[in-house]
Amino acid sequence: SDAVAAEGNFSIQITPSPLVATVKPGVTTKLELKIRNGGTASENLKIEPRSFQVNATNGKVQLNDTALPSVAPWLSFSQPTFTALPGQWVTEEISLAVPKDAGFSYSFALVISRQNIPAPTESGQLIKGSVAVFALINVNRPGSVSKLELAQFTTSKHIYEYLPADLDIRLKNTGNTIVQPYGNVLIQR
Repeated sequence: SDAVAAEGNFSIQITPSPLVATVKPGVTTKLELKIRNGGTASENLKIEPRSFQVNATNGKVQLNDTALPSVAPWLSFSQPTFTALPGQWVTEEISLAVPKDAGFSYSFALVISRQNIPAPTESGQLIKGSVAVFALINVNRPGSVSKLELAQFTTSKHIYEYLPADLDIRLKNTGNTIVQPYGNVLIQR
């Protein structure tokens, strides 16, 4: 899937979103993001890593506008600043040099934003323009455990005669790596 930001004339599409990779410790890995300017004007953009937290109670993500993630020293970008013409796709190559003593997993955001904040529009509105892509990195090393447990399974009704059915499934990561759940829920009788 893609990450998209569309504000006024600022329209950026990024793929893949999220950026998920499994890397080896002590090795530099190359990752790619493709960024498309869907707006009608050229955009002078920059890419920067940022930290984020997830509220365990409500699942909301809090992006930190200034704090760098712990992996920032390991990251380098082919184009930390770049210009994207209208309709143009730009490929950003990301080098991730994971040290040999790295942990099991890391999560951070990559924020693509305008290099300079534009002046307010005639109506007085200020369109800053940015989009964040979450990066989920697993380090393939001995001792890594990928494990999910079902923490909660609820429905909005006790009995369904017809579809659709609303299901709320909450999983808890009890391992030490990042796990992307997938699969089917089969309902019988």
